[in-house]
Amino acid sequence: MQLVLLPQTKDDLTWINYYYDHFFPEGRKTAWASIRNSIRLIQLNPALGKPYKMSPRRRHAVPMTPFVIYYQAIGDQLQIIRIWDTRRNIEHLTFDEMKS
Repeated sequence: MQLVLLPQTKDDLTWINYYYDHFFPEGRKTAWASIRNSIRLIQLNPALGKPYKMSPRRRHAVPMTPFVIYYQAIGDQLQIIRIWDTRRNIEHLTFDEMKS
C-alpha cells in the first residue's frame, strides 16, 4: 500500500518532534520506533486498528506512547489522517481527509 500522510498528520509530527525535543528527549528513540513499527503493521494489515465511529476510519494505539494513529485504507492507499496525542482534549480532534 502506498503511504499518504495527510496535512494534519504533518502538523501532528511537528508536535511530536517538539514534545520529545523539549519535554522528554530520553523517550524520543523509543517513541519514533513505535510509531514507525505501528505504521508498518497497519500497512501490512489495514484491518488491524479498531473501527472509529461510523466511518471508514480506524484507530491504532501506538505502544509505549500516548499517541493514536487514525487512518483509512482507500484503494491502494493507506492514508494516515492523524497521529493524535491522547493527552489533548478529544473535543479538539478533527479530520481533514483526502478522498480517492
